[in-house]
Amino acid sequence: DHKLIPKLKKPFILAGGITEKNVICILEELKEDGRVPVCVDVSSSVESNGYKDKEKIEKVIGKIRWWNYMWFLRKYMIDLINVDMDGGKTEIIHQV
Repeated sequence: DHKLIPKLKKPFILAGGITEKNVICILEELKEDGRVPVCVDVSSSVESNGYKDKEKIEKVIGKIRWWNYMWFLRKYMIDLINVDMDGGKTEIIHQV
């Protein structure tokens, strides 16, 4: 359970139960508490029939990259942003 991760001051790796469907929500919840991992381990969640699945890998990496880009925008360039987490429209409400 990612909610049990203590408020670490050191870099940490997020692992265990991370999937394409929950990675964004987990990263958002951790970020709200000031905890952003340096790495996300998704090893078993990107397998099909015991083998790494290229499509699953691309989907989860794409979601993490999207989240990282949006995090950067929110932190450095935009005051307020309305984001549909399912890959829908992104609307900039106020730009710094």
